[in-house]
Amino acid sequence: MYPELCEFIYDRRSYKIITFFLHYILIKEIVFSQKKTNCHPYQNRLIMRSLLFIVTVIMMCSCSNSSQNSNASSAKPGQDQVVITNDMENAKAMIPSWNNEISVVKMENGKAHSGEYVSKVDETALYSYAYGEIFKNISDKLPKKVKVNGWIYSPDPSKNLGIVMDISENNKTQIWKAFSINDLIKAPDKWFEFTAYFSIDQPIKPNYKIKLYGYGGKKIAYFDDFKITFEY
Repeated sequence: MYPELCEFIYDRRSYKIITFFLHYILIKEIVFSQKKTNCHPYQNRLIMRSLLFIVTVIMMCSCSNSSQNSNASSAKPGQDQVVITNDMENAKAMIPSWNNEISVVKMENGKAHSGEYVSKVDETALYSYAYGEIFKNISDKLPKKVKVNGWIYSPDPSKNLGIVMDISENNKTQIWKAFSINDLIKAPDKWFEFTAYFSIDQPIKPNYKIKLYGYGGKKIAYFDDFKITFEY
Protein backbone atom coordinates (compact mmCIF):
# COMPACT_ATOMS: atom_id res chain seq x y z
CA MET A 1 0.00 0.00 0.00
CA TYR A 2 2.55 2.57 1.10
CA PRO A 3 5.07 2.21 -1.80
CA GLU A 4 2.42 3.07 -4.36
CA LEU A 5 1.35 6.12 -2.36
CA CYS A 6 4.95 7.21 -1.91
CA GLU A 7 5.60 6.97 -5.66
CA PHE A 8 2.68 9.30 -6.33
CA ILE A 9 3.13 11.76 -3.45
CA TYR A 10 6.65 12.93 -4.22
CA ASP A 11 6.35 16.71 -4.11
CA ARG A 12 5.45 18.97 -1.22
CA ARG A 13 2.35 20.45 -2.81
CA SER A 14 0.85 17.02 -3.42
CA TYR A 15 1.40 15.63 0.03
CA LYS A 16 0.17 18.77 1.81
CA ILE A 17 -3.08 18.75 -0.14
CA ILE A 18 -3.61 15.03 0.28
CA THR A 19 -2.71 15.12 3.99
CA PHE A 20 -5.20 17.92 4.62
CA PHE A 21 -7.86 15.97 2.75
CA LEU A 22 -7.14 12.80 4.73
CA HIS A 23 -7.30 14.66 8.05
CA TYR A 24 -10.67 16.08 7.06
CA ILE A 25 -12.03 12.66 6.09
CA LEU A 26 -10.74 10.99 9.24
CA ILE A 27 -12.21 13.57 11.59
CA LYS A 28 -15.50 13.47 9.73
CA GLU A 29 -15.64 9.67 9.93
CA ILE A 30 -14.96 9.62 13.67
CA VAL A 31 -17.64 12.20 14.39
CA PHE A 32 -20.08 10.24 12.25
CA SER A 33 -19.10 6.98 13.94
CA GLN A 34 -19.60 8.45 17.40
CA LYS A 35 -23.07 9.66 16.53
CA LYS A 36 -24.02 6.35 14.92
CA THR A 37 -22.61 3.85 17.44
CA ASN A 38 -22.33 5.97 20.58
CA CYS A 39 -18.74 4.77 21.04
CA HIS A 40 -16.96 5.78 24.19
CA PRO A 41 -14.80 8.91 23.64
CA TYR A 42 -11.72 6.95 24.75
CA GLN A 43 -12.27 4.45 21.93
CA ASN A 44 -12.60 7.29 19.45
CA ARG A 45 -9.32 8.78 20.65
CA LEU A 46 -7.56 5.46 20.06
CA ILE A 47 -9.01 5.25 16.55
CA MET A 48 -8.01 8.84 15.85
CA ARG A 49 -4.43 8.27 17.01
CA SER A 50 -4.11 5.15 14.85
CA LEU A 51 -5.41 6.90 11.77
CA LEU A 52 -3.23 9.95 12.34
CA PHE A 53 -0.24 7.62 12.63
CA ILE A 54 -1.02 6.31 9.14
CA VAL A 55 -1.20 9.88 7.82
CA THR A 56 2.17 10.63 9.43
CA VAL A 57 3.74 7.62 7.71
CA ILE A 58 2.41 8.84 4.36
CA MET A 59 3.84 12.30 5.01
CA MET A 60 7.24 10.83 5.87
CA CYS A 61 7.25 8.80 2.66
CA SER A 62 6.32 11.93 0.72
CA CYS A 63 9.08 13.98 2.29
CA SER A 64 11.57 11.23 1.55
CA ASN A 65 10.66 11.18 -2.15
CA SER A 66 10.56 14.95 -2.44
CA SER A 67 14.12 15.22 -1.15
CA GLN A 68 15.58 12.14 -2.82
CA ASN A 69 19.13 12.39 -4.05
CA SER A 70 18.47 12.53 -7.79
CA ASN A 71 18.66 16.18 -8.81
CA ALA A 72 20.76 19.19 -7.93
CA SER A 73 20.08 22.89 -7.61
CA SER A 74 21.34 25.38 -10.16
CA ALA A 75 24.93 26.48 -9.82
CA LYS A 76 25.32 29.48 -7.54
CA PRO A 77 27.56 32.46 -8.32
CA GLY A 78 31.15 31.31 -8.02
CA GLN A 79 30.20 27.64 -8.09
CA ASP A 80 32.12 25.79 -10.76
CA GLN A 81 30.09 22.59 -10.94
CA VAL A 82 26.68 20.97 -10.45
CA VAL A 83 26.48 17.33 -9.39
CA ILE A 84 23.43 15.11 -9.99
CA THR A 85 23.18 11.54 -8.71
CA ASN A 86 20.74 8.68 -9.12
CA ASP A 87 20.95 5.21 -7.55
CA MET A 88 17.92 3.81 -9.47
CA GLU A 89 16.02 3.00 -6.28
CA ASN A 90 13.32 5.65 -6.85
CA ALA A 91 13.07 5.48 -10.64
CA LYS A 92 9.46 4.24 -10.62
CA ALA A 93 8.44 7.49 -8.92
CA MET A 94 8.95 9.27 -12.27
CA ILE A 95 11.76 11.55 -11.12
CA PRO A 96 11.83 14.86 -13.04
CA SER A 97 14.58 15.10 -15.69
CA TRP A 98 14.95 11.30 -15.82
CA ASN A 99 13.27 8.97 -18.30
CA ASN A 100 13.16 5.42 -19.64
CA GLU A 101 12.09 4.07 -16.25
CA ILE A 102 11.07 0.82 -17.96
CA SER A 103 14.76 -0.13 -18.11
CA VAL A 104 15.04 -0.09 -14.30
CA VAL A 105 14.57 -3.56 -12.83
CA LYS A 106 15.62 -5.63 -9.85
CA MET A 107 19.01 -7.24 -10.40
CA GLU A 108 18.46 -10.75 -11.75
CA ASN A 109 21.62 -12.84 -11.38
CA GLY A 110 23.74 -11.29 -8.69
CA LYS A 111 23.55 -8.16 -6.59
CA ALA A 112 23.03 -4.56 -7.62
CA HIS A 113 25.99 -2.31 -6.90
CA SER A 114 23.81 -0.60 -4.30
CA GLY A 115 20.23 -1.21 -3.21
CA GLU A 116 18.13 -3.57 -5.35
CA TYR A 117 17.52 -1.79 -8.67
CA VAL A 118 19.64 -1.38 -11.79
CA SER A 119 19.12 -0.22 -15.36
CA LYS A 120 19.24 -3.16 -17.76
CA VAL A 121 19.98 -3.01 -21.50
CA ASP A 122 19.93 -5.90 -23.98
CA GLU A 123 19.25 -6.72 -27.66
CA THR A 124 15.81 -5.09 -27.57
CA ALA A 125 16.11 -2.47 -24.80
CA LEU A 126 19.07 -0.61 -26.24
CA TYR A 127 19.31 2.39 -23.94
CA SER A 128 19.60 2.76 -20.18
CA TYR A 129 17.79 4.97 -17.72
CA ALA A 130 18.58 8.46 -19.02
CA TYR A 131 19.05 11.99 -17.76
CA GLY A 132 17.65 14.77 -19.97
CA GLU A 133 17.31 18.46 -19.20
CA ILE A 134 17.51 21.90 -20.79
CA PHE A 135 20.74 23.69 -19.87
CA LYS A 136 19.01 26.76 -18.42
CA ASN A 137 17.13 24.52 -15.99
CA ILE A 138 20.40 23.12 -14.67
CA SER A 139 22.28 26.40 -14.24
CA ASP A 140 22.30 29.97 -15.48
CA LYS A 141 25.76 29.19 -16.88
CA LEU A 142 26.71 26.91 -19.78
CA PRO A 143 28.97 23.95 -19.04
CA LYS A 144 32.36 23.41 -20.62
CA LYS A 145 32.65 19.76 -19.65
CA VAL A 146 30.38 16.93 -18.52
CA LYS A 147 31.50 13.91 -16.53
CA VAL A 148 29.40 10.76 -16.06
CA ASN A 149 30.47 8.35 -13.35
CA GLY A 150 28.79 5.04 -12.51
CA TRP A 151 29.07 1.27 -12.28
CA ILE A 152 28.73 -1.33 -15.03
CA TYR A 153 28.16 -5.11 -14.98
CA SER A 154 28.06 -7.23 -18.14
CA PRO A 155 28.47 -11.00 -18.60
CA ASP A 156 29.50 -10.54 -22.24
CA PRO A 157 30.23 -6.89 -23.00
CA SER A 158 29.79 -5.50 -26.48
CA LYS A 159 32.66 -3.64 -28.08
CA ASN A 160 30.17 -0.75 -28.47
CA LEU A 161 29.27 -0.58 -24.77
CA GLY A 162 29.47 3.04 -23.71
CA ILE A 163 27.98 6.28 -22.45
CA VAL A 164 26.33 8.72 -24.85
CA MET A 165 25.97 12.51 -24.69
CA ASP A 166 23.37 14.00 -27.04
CA ILE A 167 22.86 17.78 -27.14
CA SER A 168 19.93 18.97 -29.24
CA GLU A 169 17.84 22.00 -30.18
CA ASN A 170 14.15 21.32 -30.86
CA ASN A 171 14.91 17.60 -31.19
CA LYS A 172 17.65 18.22 -33.76
CA THR A 173 21.02 16.92 -32.61
CA GLN A 174 23.76 19.55 -32.44
CA ILE A 175 26.46 17.55 -30.63
CA TRP A 176 26.66 13.74 -30.29
CA LYS A 177 29.49 11.92 -28.57
CA ALA A 178 30.05 8.42 -27.21
CA PHE A 179 32.58 7.28 -24.61
CA SER A 180 33.59 3.61 -24.74
CA ILE A 181 33.70 1.66 -21.47
CA ASN A 182 33.83 -1.94 -22.71
CA ASP A 183 37.53 -2.34 -21.94
CA LEU A 184 36.88 -1.63 -18.23
CA ILE A 185 35.12 -4.96 -17.71
CA LYS A 186 37.68 -7.55 -16.64
CA ALA A 187 35.33 -10.28 -15.37
CA PRO A 188 31.74 -11.34 -16.17
CA ASP A 189 30.45 -11.44 -12.59
CA LYS A 190 31.71 -8.22 -11.06
CA TRP A 191 30.85 -4.53 -10.99
CA PHE A 192 33.36 -2.10 -12.44
CA GLU A 193 33.43 1.67 -12.01
CA PHE A 194 33.54 3.89 -15.07
CA THR A 195 33.96 7.60 -15.69
CA ALA A 196 33.04 9.07 -19.07
CA TYR A 197 34.45 12.49 -19.99
CA PHE A 198 32.84 14.83 -22.50
CA SER A 199 34.13 18.25 -23.55
CA ILE A 200 31.68 20.67 -25.11
CA ASP A 201 33.84 22.20 -27.81
CA GLN A 202 31.09 23.80 -29.89
CA PRO A 203 28.86 26.80 -29.10
CA ILE A 204 25.69 25.90 -27.19
CA LYS A 205 22.64 27.87 -26.07
CA PRO A 206 20.68 27.89 -22.79
CA ASN A 207 17.63 26.35 -24.50
CA TYR A 208 19.60 23.36 -25.80
CA LYS A 209 18.76 20.02 -24.20
CA ILE A 210 21.32 17.49 -23.03
CA LYS A 211 20.69 13.75 -22.74
CA LEU A 212 23.04 11.30 -21.06
CA TYR A 213 22.54 7.53 -21.09
CA GLY A 214 24.19 4.15 -21.43
CA TYR A 215 24.24 2.03 -24.59
CA GLY A 216 24.76 -1.72 -24.41
CA GLY A 217 25.56 -2.51 -28.04
CA LYS A 218 22.64 -4.99 -28.19
CA LYS A 219 24.11 -7.13 -25.42
CA ILE A 220 23.10 -7.53 -21.79
CA ALA A 221 24.58 -4.97 -19.42
CA TYR A 222 23.54 -3.40 -16.14
CA PHE A 223 24.14 0.18 -15.00
CA ASP A 224 23.94 1.49 -11.43
CA ASP A 225 24.68 4.57 -9.32
CA PHE A 226 24.94 7.33 -11.91
CA LYS A 227 26.77 10.53 -10.93
CA ILE A 228 26.71 13.39 -13.43
CA THR A 229 28.96 16.42 -13.00
CA PHE A 230 28.58 19.62 -15.03
CA GLU A 231 31.76 21.69 -14.99
CA TYR A 232 31.62 25.44 -15.70
